[in-house]
Amino acid sequence: MQTLLTDTGRRLRAFQQTDAWTYCLYAVIALLIIASGFELYDFIRRLAVEFHGISIDFLMTGRAALNGYVPYADHLDVKAPGTIVLGALSLLLTGDGRFLFAFKIVILLAIPVLIMVMTMRETRTLDRLRRTILTFSAFLLGSELSLYVMERGGNNSSNAEPFGVFFALLYLLVIAWDRRKMSYLRLGLASFFLLCTIGIKEPFLFVLLAMNLLLARDVRFFIRSFVAPLGIAAVTGIIVLTVLGYLSAYVTVGLGTILTDRIAGENSVFFRGLMVFNVYDAVTTYSHTGPVMGYVLATLLVLRPFPASGGKRRTELLAGATLLALLYSLYVTGFYGVVLGQLQYAFPFDNAAFLWLTVRCAGALALLVLLLLAVARFSPRLIIGIGLTGIAVYLVTFAIGSGDFLAQQYLLAVPFYAAAFLVFAERPRAFLIPVIFLIFMPFHHVKPDYAAKAAAANQFAANSSLWIPAAEQLDAMMDACAIDRYSAFGGPSNIVVRTHHSPMDHSYPQQSKHPDMRKRFLERLAASPVIFVDEEYLSTVEDAEVRSILQTNFTRNILTCAQGKIPQGVIVLFNAVTQP
Repeated sequence: MQTLLTDTGRRLRAFQQTDAWTYCLYAVIALLIIASGFELYDFIRRLAVEFHGISIDFLMTGRAALNGYVPYADHLDVKAPGTIVLGALSLLLTGDGRFLFAFKIVILLAIPVLIMVMTMRETRTLDRLRRTILTFSAFLLGSELSLYVMERGGNNSSNAEPFGVFFALLYLLVIAWDRRKMSYLRLGLASFFLLCTIGIKEPFLFVLLAMNLLLARDVRFFIRSFVAPLGIAAVTGIIVLTVLGYLSAYVTVGLGTILTDRIAGENSVFFRGLMVFNVYDAVTTYSHTGPVMGYVLATLLVLRPFPASGGKRRTELLAGATLLALLYSLYVTGFYGVVLGQLQYAFPFDNAAFLWLTVRCAGALALLVLLLLAVARFSPRLIIGIGLTGIAVYLVTFAIGSGDFLAQQYLLAVPFYAAAFLVFAERPRAFLIPVIFLIFMPFHHVKPDYAAKAAAANQFAANSSLWIPAAEQLDAMMDACAIDRYSAFGGPSNIVVRTHHSPMDHSYPQQSKHPDMRKRFLERLAASPVIFVDEEYLSTVEDAEVRSILQTNFTRNILTCAQGKIPQGVIVLFNAVTQP
C-alpha cells in the first residue's frame, strides 16, 4: 500500500511539471468562468431595459451654458463643471441626451476591459498559469463592478459618478502602466484624465489620492504620478474656467453651496471617513443574496504585498493580520461612534448590546496595537505601508461620506477597488482565495423582473414623447413674446430638457432646505417672465410662499403674442409685474 501511494505521488508530481497539467487547470478555470459568465448575460439585458432615463441635470446646465448663462450664478447646480461640458457636448452632437446614453453604455462595457488590460500589464513577469488566472479574474471583477455601477445608480442618467469612474480608470491605467518611471507623455495623459475625473465630481480627488497611496512604491513616483499631474490639472482647470468666465461663480457660488449645504449631514464630514461599515455593507448587501463581493475586496486589501516584508512568509502573514485588524477597527469604531451619537454620548453600560459593542471596539483597538508592535519588531517600514493603507481606506470612505452616503456616492470607490486588485496581482499571495470568490460572485445577483422593467421603460418613453410637441409650441410662444427664460412645475416640468430656452434656475434651490437656497428659489420664481403649470399643480401646491407669489405676481391673462401657441393642458402664468 505504501509503495502504491509513493508511486502515485511520484506520477502526480511528474504530471504537474508537464504542459498537460497547465492545460487541465486552464480548462477547469475556463469552464467555471463560462458557467459564471452565463449570469453576466444579465448585464446585457439590463442595458436594454434600464437605461431609458434622460440626463436632466446634464442637459439643463448644458443648455443654459449654450444659451450664454453663467453656470452657478445664473443657473445653480451643485454638479462639477465637467457635467456642464458633457451636457453641452451632448446637445451639440445629438440635440438631446443620446450622446450621454451611448457614452454610459461604452463606460459600462469598458470597465471590465480596462481592468483586464491593466492586470495583463501588471502580471507580465508572472508565470503563464498565474497570469492567465489573474487576467480572467480581472475580467470577472470588472464585470461585477459594471453591474455594481448599475445597481448603485448607474441607470439614472443624471448621475455623474459613472463618468468619473471611467476617467479614473483611464488615469489608473496610465500611472500603473510602469510604476518605476513616468514619461512626459504619460504625465500629460495622467494630468488630463485627472482633470476630467475631478471635473466630473470633486470628491474623486480623495479617491485618486487613495489609489496612489496603494500604488506608489516611493515618494518620487508619488510626486510624478499624483502631485505633478494634480498641479498641472489645477492650473489647466483654472485657465479653462477663467476663459469661459465661470471661475468666480464656481468658487463663490458652486463650491460655496457644496461646502455650506451639500455636504451637510447628521454626522461630521470628517467623522464620516471612519464609517467604513457603510462602504463594506454597500458591497456585501447590494445583491441581497450573498456578501461575496465584500469578501473579495476585503481579501484583496488584506493580501496586498509589501516590499518592506522582504518576501518573508512570517512577516507577510503578520502584515496581513495587522491589516485585517486595522480594517475591522475602522469598521467597529465608526459604528461605535454613530451609536454614541444617537445616544447623545451617554454610556448605557447596563445595556448588554452596547456593552458587547464596547468590548468589541476596545478589543479590536487593543489587538491592533499589539499587532503593530509585533510588526515593528520585524520591519518598522511595514508600519508605514500598513498606515498608508488605512489612510487610503479612510480617504475613500470620506469621499463617499461627503455626499452623505447616497446610493450613487458608493460608485466613487470603484477605481479604488480596481487599484487594490492591481496591487494584489503584482505579487499574489494565496491568490486562489479571491479567485474562488470572484468565480462564484456572479451567481449572487438578484434576478430582476425584466418584463416589469421593460414595461416601465416603455411607459417612461411614451410619457416623455408626449411633451416634445408641447416643448416646441412653448418655444415658439416664447420666441414670439421675446421671453428668454421660464419656470415650470407639475406636468409641464417635463419640458425643461426639451426646450431651446432655459429655465430660470435648476431645481436644486427649490429642493434644498438651506435658507440661502430657499431665498434664491423664491427670488427667481418671482422674477420669472412666465410660468408653465397645470391644474393639478395649482390645486395641490402646499407651499404658502409659492402660492402667494403665484397669486400676487402672475396672471392667467394671455398676451396677444401667445394667442394660439399654448399647448392643451398647459396653463401659462405671465408675470403681471414685469409684463403688465
